Amino acid sequence: FNFTLINSRAEKAKQTINIEEKKIRQSSENQVIPLRPDYLANAIAAVFNQLGWSYQMNSPYQFSANTGFNFISFGETITVEIYSNSMVKVESKCSSPIQLVDWGKNKQNVQIFFNQLRMVANVG
Repeated sequence: FNFTLINSRAEKAKQTINIEEKKIRQSSENQVIPLRPDYLANAIAAVFNQLGWSYQMNSPYQFSANTGFNFISFGETITVEIYSNSMVKVESKCSSPIQLVDWGKNKQNVQIFFNQLRMVANVG
C-alpha cells in the first residue's frame, strides 16, 4: 500500500513537472482578426516573409514556420491555424528538445507575429 502511494505521488510530481516544462518551452494565443480566412492566409504569408521566418503551408488554413538559430535559442517552430470565425491561433515552441528554457522568446514570437499581422491586415 505504501509503495503504491509513494509511486502515485512520484507520478503526480512527474506530470506536474511535464506540464510546467511545456509552459516554459512554448507559448500560444488566439485572436480574432476580422478578415475572411482566405485574406488571412495571404496576410499570414506576408507576415512570415516580413519577419524572415521560413514557412510552409500545411493546408489552406494551417502554416508552420521556423525561426533561425540565434544567441538566445536554437530556434523556434511557429504554428498558425485559421478558423472559420476569423480566429487565428499562433503557437511558438522551442525547436530543440535539449533547450529547457525559452527565456521569453516564444511569448515574444507570438506577440511580434500578432502585431505584424494586425499591421498587414490593417486592423486594430
